[in-house]
Amino acid sequence: MLGMIWISVLVLSTFTAQKITRIYGLDISVVMMGYPITYIFSDIFTEVYGYKQSRRIVWTGFACLILIGILSSFYAWLTPSLIYADETAFDIIFNANLFISVLTILTFASGEFSNSFTLAKMKIWMKGRHLWMRTIGSTIAGSTVDNGFFFLFFGMYFGLAAHDIVVVALTAIVFQICYEALATPITYAIIGFLKRSEGIDTYDTHTNFNPFTLSTEYAAADIHKIA
Repeated sequence: MLGMIWISVLVLSTFTAQKITRIYGLDISVVMMGYPITYIFSDIFTEVYGYKQSRRIVWTGFACLILIGILSSFYAWLTPSLIYADETAFDIIFNANLFISVLTILTFASGEFSNSFTLAKMKIWMKGRHLWMRTIGSTIAGSTVDNGFFFLFFGMYFGLAAHDIVVVALTAIVFQICYEALATPITYAIIGFLKRSEGIDTYDTHTNFNPFTLSTEYAAADIHKIA
């Protein structure tokens, strides 16, 4: 269920990233209202089930993005009926979707794997303590990489001025970090519930962090049983 929610938010982002809104004088993409949830869920996946399971969910999401990007571009390419009056609006959204889907995969992959790697390593270093430091610290790493690359290429594709690209990217990074910090009590509650209900707490002590390796097998010492 968590994986499906995660993928839903990720897919929605590709259809709405073009819209820039203004909040208290700051320009920000509307996807930032929901996109930080993907990082919160990624933290939950890695903290409870480990980097390997998180990696598998991420690649599943990327496959969904490619499928949706190809189909939406194909739908936009088809000749509209004479009775369909909204072709221009349809094309604006869906013709760009394949580009945004691919861009999301490239940038989110960099950010997401940075996020999960950082959280997994910090968990080992801290011996499972100070969860809030791991969730916020990993988000700082992942969000900076993700949003920095995304809005650079996004801005170039849509012809935004360099100043606007920098402002939107920095705003998105700060917003996402604050979002994560404010959601910390909820993240704690979900992680605590899942660890108790699953009866496990995973440490990536023997994990191969290569993002292209899809193995989900853990050494026995990595899975801590919770009564």
